[in-house]
Amino acid sequence: MSGLEVGIGGDLVKKFILHNLPKIQEIGKGVLKGAKDELRLTLEKTYKAYLEETLKKHTFTKSFFLRNSSVGLYEFYVPIALRMEKRTINDPNFSNLSESSKRIVVLGSGGCGKSILMKHLFISCISAQFQVPVFIELREYNNEKTTLMGLIEATLSSFSFDFDSIFIKKAIIKGHYAFIFDGFDEVSLKKRNKLIQDIQKLSKIGKGCTIIISSRPDDVFSGINEFDIYQVKNLSLTSACMLVEKLPFDGEIKKKFVDKLKQGLFEKHTSFLSNPLLLSIMLLTYGQNAEIPGKLTLFYNQAYEALFQRHDALKAGFKRERRTNLDIRDFERVFSTFCLQTYDKRQFAFSKTQALNYISKIGRHLSLDIPNECFLDDALKATCLLPAFGKRSKTLWNKL
Repeated sequence: MSGLEVGIGGDLVKKFILHNLPKIQEIGKGVLKGAKDELRLTLEKTYKAYLEETLKKHTFTKSFFLRNSSVGLYEFYVPIALRMEKRTINDPNFSNLSESSKRIVVLGSGGCGKSILMKHLFISCISAQFQVPVFIELREYNNEKTTLMGLIEATLSSFSFDFDSIFIKKAIIKGHYAFIFDGFDEVSLKKRNKLIQDIQKLSKIGKGCTIIISSRPDDVFSGINEFDIYQVKNLSLTSACMLVEKLPFDGEIKKKFVDKLKQGLFEKHTSFLSNPLLLSIMLLTYGQNAEIPGKLTLFYNQAYEALFQRHDALKAGFKRERRTNLDIRDFERVFSTFCLQTYDKRQFAFSKTQALNYISKIGRHLSLDIPNECFLDDALKATCLLPAFGKRSKTLWNKL
């Protein structure tokens, strides 16, 4: 058990308030009414309630194995490394991630552990005792009339932080908060440009605030100069074994599975087993069949369904918007034909134009009306069945 885990169950909130109360009182001056001692007690009580309630929410989460009940985050948390050009952070936390920049985007494919990492950053932000973390699930931005500032205020008030917008805006100007925005890719396509504009406005107003955004790969972030972009690195063999050992599954099966990973299974199927979600599905498949790779067809089917819809189903009924209207089986028909044709030609890397040509021919062959650009975009971003374009090669890699 790490020091942070001990702190969550101990006096983490108390230490944070003790360290930050003078700064909090300074923000309240001229904005909140009341005598000095009365104001101090109000601020202390409000911040204590907010931090305790948010910690309770974000230190417990559901997993692929436990869908009906929440478990402690650190019961199965394994650090995922982040990379930006030549800089790699092997065990990211709020302090070491924000020390070089206060504007950060974390990009990674579906199931790579971004949301778990963001919860960890929230908790470690409290431990750092520097800024008040505000965790926002960006899918809430999809509501018709929601603004980013309105979403921030609504999130704070839902956790007993009942100060008005004047106090909150003053605190933003003073650099009081660390905004942790999870799931940009879950925002409606038609609202993403507006959200980017809102984030940029927030960035200008709260120059001292830290802003961290997680998302699946999206070209929109290339045009936001003030944000550093980190990529989630694939799991190493060591990290994969550590994750398997932590998962709530039969101990004997886990031991045998870890042995197989070390004996060459991980190296043979690295493209799958380096992803936490797909690694979990492989363990489940192995537990059901006691055989790998003999039953890979079952695994591939489960992996496809997880990437297409099951992973998102864990997010409180969230349904991801896609640019095509193909159902899960029609999408599968198109994608499997795409894989078959490219594999048959031994073409594992291709340009966007080549990919679109394949999709166009497949649509005619299957008598499906497929908007080619939209299907490719869904394969890249909504389902992560294909990795994103390489900056140098400008090619797509055929993952499945």
